[in-house]
Amino acid sequence: SHIRYYMAILREILDEGVRAGHLRPFHTGVVAEVVDAAMGRLWQPDFLASTGLTYEEAVTELSAIIRTALVVPAGRDGTGT
Repeated sequence: SHIRYYMAILREILDEGVRAGHLRPFHTGVVAEVVDAAMGRLWQPDFLASTGLTYEEAVTELSAIIRTALVVPAGRDGTGT
């Protein structure tokens, strides 16, 4: 299915980021599933209405949350040291 294909590509991207030291070493399968679930929720009109955000604004917020959680700051090794 297209969802499995999308998830496999996302996981490959995340795995490469972890191997390269750009992303913290979280379990990429879990991260991919969380991203997929969150994106699905952002499409729902009741969610957008309850937050007062547009879809684009909600995606921007999700992107910031994910980047803050996953991206290793310059000069760090991904372990917080």
